[in-house]
Amino acid sequence: MLMVSTCLRVWSLVSTASSSCYRLARRFRLLILGSDDAADSDGVSEGDVVRDGVTYQVYKTIATTLDAGEQDLTWDQGVVPGEDPVDLQISKTVELLSPSLAEWSLTVKNLSDRSAKGPIVVTDQMPVGLVYTDAQAPDGWVCSPDGRDLSCILDADLEADSEAVIVVETSVDVPAGTKLTNNAAVAGAEVEASTDNNADDASITVPDEGEAITDLVISKSARSADQAGNVVWDIEVTNVSDVDAANPKVTDQLPASHSQVCEGRG
Repeated sequence: MLMVSTCLRVWSLVSTASSSCYRLARRFRLLILGSDDAADSDGVSEGDVVRDGVTYQVYKTIATTLDAGEQDLTWDQGVVPGEDPVDLQISKTVELLSPSLAEWSLTVKNLSDRSAKGPIVVTDQMPVGLVYTDAQAPDGWVCSPDGRDLSCILDADLEADSEAVIVVETSVDVPAGTKLTNNAAVAGAEVEASTDNNADDASITVPDEGEAITDLVISKSARSADQAGNVVWDIEVTNVSDVDAANPKVTDQLPASHSQVCEGRG
């Protein structure tokens, strides 16, 4: 453990009664704690003091002695290591139920190994041509229109390695052949290490009234794990319509506790 304590002060004030080091702010001074490698220090607030019309925070430096091999990171002038950053992810898919009705699924995941602090805010940014009609969200989420957009908020924390699926229904009011792209974004109360996966979009091309629509169905199942802990996941996609599906895409979103070993196609 470091044997040097730092007092940050404007004036160095030493109490002869207690031999305690006080610090205010703005000027640095090192207090060498001798050759005792086990000695460490911490800053404790003692209230405020006014100098020349300016109010400063006063701290008292106290010391502790650690046992051999002990590490206490809550010391060192009260600096506590921060938690690992969270990682929120959103993905969006769409199903065109009819030329005038679309259903959008927004999946929010916390890929971290700790809870993401709320509020968690999902914004569904609807383009002209889409009109919000209804939303279904898990318990704790509240969805409400905000102009053209839809805002869904979870005031509570989002637990580690968990997900929430929000299903949004919209009416479609554009001419046949029009392509509409709907964007969505998620943001939490904390700074994330990366926001590359905090937005996603999905698109539809509006068919003619009475035109047949493609209908894809996906299912997923897991086989038993082998001795090495590897699991094979079977993903089956079926087109249950009479219309060919052009350029279908499957996205398999792995939680933080999983990593891909290999893939195969049937």
